[in-house]
Amino acid sequence: MTNKKVSAIVSCLLLLAILLACVPSRGESPTTAAPTVKPSESPVSKDPWESEWQRIQRDAKKEGEIVIYSSIGPEVREVLTKVMKEKFGVELNVVPGRAPESVARLRKEHAAGLYVADLFMAGTGGTADILGPLGLLDPLDKIIIIPEALNKSAWYGGDLLWADDDRYQIAILASPKPPIVINRSMVRPGEIASYSDLLNPKWKGKMVMEDPSNIGSGNAWFTGASFLVGLDYFRQLARQEPVIGRDSRLLAEWVARGKYPVGIAIKGEELINLKKAGTPIDLVTPKDGTYTTAGAGCLMLVTKAPHPNAARLFVNWALTKEGGAVFSKAHGYQSARLDVPTDFLEPENIRQPGIKYIGMDKPEYWNKKVPMLAIAKEIFQVK
Repeated sequence: MTNKKVSAIVSCLLLLAILLACVPSRGESPTTAAPTVKPSESPVSKDPWESEWQRIQRDAKKEGEIVIYSSIGPEVREVLTKVMKEKFGVELNVVPGRAPESVARLRKEHAAGLYVADLFMAGTGGTADILGPLGLLDPLDKIIIIPEALNKSAWYGGDLLWADDDRYQIAILASPKPPIVINRSMVRPGEIASYSDLLNPKWKGKMVMEDPSNIGSGNAWFTGASFLVGLDYFRQLARQEPVIGRDSRLLAEWVARGKYPVGIAIKGEELINLKKAGTPIDLVTPKDGTYTTAGAGCLMLVTKAPHPNAARLFVNWALTKEGGAVFSKAHGYQSARLDVPTDFLEPENIRQPGIKYIGMDKPEYWNKKVPMLAIAKEIFQVK
């Protein structure tokens, strides 16, 4: 073998050894460079309200309970109790009572240094206007943090429905109240379509009316309608000699049975129940307009609430679309939010385009209710 051949063989062997050294042995993985983490790729932080909302839910669950003084009915209490327990793990304790009784109770408790209630839920008038000046309520706007609740465009009227200038009270419902009920076996369809139609001599002595000189639906209608038709209209209506009473159920039954063909300002719940029972009555919204109300769906935050986080949780949730839907369905009233469905409501309880509504839960209207009591008493000669 020549020297040249030996040299070529040695060169080939060296090249083969180099190639084999570059191949990884079994069980080894090729080495890869560690990825470079850029500062911009750090986890996105939550908005401050989200962290606070999570904290409120945790602390509310630790508190375990929320106490509300309210005049809401048992059906509404049952629904709200179930939702608060299942969704948030918080027991809802509603202490029932008419607004004047609950106001008196709260005043006595705080005077004695007893702090039981977290929230107060009732209608406007005789609640925040009494409790607020006594220092028994805290402003609600300080505790509302959820952007969905604070979105003004989501609310009827373009803003949250504050029921007083100090923002102690907020309405979560804004349901229209048809003020006239007719027995359709005695009144033709369309025969009564405006307030002026009630002045027809045909109806003299044949109408019943809930007492407008007493706090309730009669006074709410009298006050609201005064902004639509004026007081002179009521003086003409008084000459029609309507039968005035305070028993809503009895007045509703008189119309349903045909004792009287027309009813005015009778409490809506009584009428809807009779309508569902199949009686021949229809609720009428005059083309002149009517008023809206939250009923007992106005929230107030009691000062020195023993369960502050549970109170904040309830208020914020109630003002969301989800909470609004629960309240609306339970009450049978239309929500003050524009994005809450209405397919489960009676047609009479849905706001209609083209109708003028007086928002009786706004301070410029509801604070006229008490002064109007004496005016109604004088006009209708209520004894």
